[in-house]
Amino acid sequence: MIVAEAFCYQGQSHPCYGVQRQVHGLDTVFVPWVHDGCVVYWGQPQHTRSQAMDEARSMAVVMNPRFPG
Repeated sequence: MIVAEAFCYQGQSHPCYGVQRQVHGLDTVFVPWVHDGCVVYWGQPQHTRSQAMDEARSMAVVMNPRFPG
């Protein structure tokens, strides 16, 4: 997992998550990410957007088990 610093949002009590599309040569991959309010955590690239979104939701739940994701 790659960790990147990001701006902290005050009062955020749950992780935000999403998918970033990246082009690698002739191929396109989708990279899941989770933002916990201070740090953006990147997951492993996936071949489909839906796989990446499922992975991002799973990462968010691991970070905060009370997250309904």
